[in-house]
Amino acid sequence: MQYTVQSGDTLFAISRRFGVDMQDLLGSNRWIHDPNDLKVGRVIELPGRFARSAAECPVPEPQIARFVPAGATVKERIVRLTGGRVPERVFAFRVEGIRAFNGIVVLQFTCAQGWQEVYSRLDIRRPLEFLAFGPLLGNEREQVVIGELSNVYAVRSFMVLGTHGGRTSVLLDQRDVELPPGAFRIRNGHLLVGPLTQGIRYSWNGTGFIRTRY
Repeated sequence: MQYTVQSGDTLFAISRRFGVDMQDLLGSNRWIHDPNDLKVGRVIELPGRFARSAAECPVPEPQIARFVPAGATVKERIVRLTGGRVPERVFAFRVEGIRAFNGIVVLQFTCAQGWQEVYSRLDIRRPLEFLAFGPLLGNEREQVVIGELSNVYAVRSFMVLGTHGGRTSVLLDQRDVELPPGAFRIRNGHLLVGPLTQGIRYSWNGTGFIRTRY
């Protein structure tokens, strides 16, 4: 079976979506020299035993109730944490009751397993909100910035979810750091926090974030 490379595809993302081993893919497509640099429009051969085309692998909407506690108030974001075409969702939710709490769940879809949870946090104390979206770590990755309102003066803290080394995780955790009031902005690959002047800049260096003042 064949698959046509689309914008943003990587071999890793294609292998995850169709449940194909990377070595099997490379063995069936010996023209691939750089798995991270696929030409849009090229045709990839999927090994016979994994012969499922994109048309035969529709992506249904995830059943939220499988992954989020009953009675939760849910906000949803569609993302591309892997830098490829693996379908993903991020859910931030709040559960009210005897013990009110907030949480985050990240789901990814593959043909072989359907929607699976790849990251979750169910014990966040303060209310959550999606603060900003956009290409933060380069053109191939979209990160999710999720924040908390820490007190009546709207001093915020936040965390950045993303994928590094093939694993979905928290790339930057500032949930216990109270930041000055002001906007959260993504500009020129940097996350800017605080007022227009004298704020904090977070820059990605390839393996982590560097914090500086501006």
